[in-house]
Amino acid sequence: MIVGVQGQTMVFPLSAIQETLHIRQDDVLNMPGSDGTPQTLLRYDNRVIPLTDLAHELQFSESRHTVEGAITLIVNHEEKATSAILIDEILEQRQVVIKGLQDGFAPHPCIAAATILGDGSIALIVDPYELIPGPSSGSTQASVPLANIG
Repeated sequence: MIVGVQGQTMVFPLSAIQETLHIRQDDVLNMPGSDGTPQTLLRYDNRVIPLTDLAHELQFSESRHTVEGAITLIVNHEEKATSAILIDEILEQRQVVIKGLQDGFAPHPCIAAATILGDGSIALIVDPYELIPGPSSGSTQASVPLANIG
């Protein structure tokens, strides 16, 4: 899936995306994480899951003040953990040829590779499993039922 994030074109593997949805500010909770740093969570499917703003994570922009109407990609990690990634727009779906990056070239651990689009522009391919803490990245964090947070 090809998406737009702060004017940048990024690619997500379609197989990782469970659902796309527009969210409301009421669906977002800010709570302290296990290490004391603030964590943003999304109410989803009768539980809360980690929510990451891709533009902020990749230092394309400051953190959003509101998420009203933003698009979220719901991503399944291994072992049934789920997380959400905030993006600006969905551009299209298409098959791409993956071009590996040389060691030390990726500006962030979640950038897995790159591709050259039909118009000659370069799009970075995001590894959503490295982007958000989940079982596959070594974290023990998983989604929490809403009843457990009150």
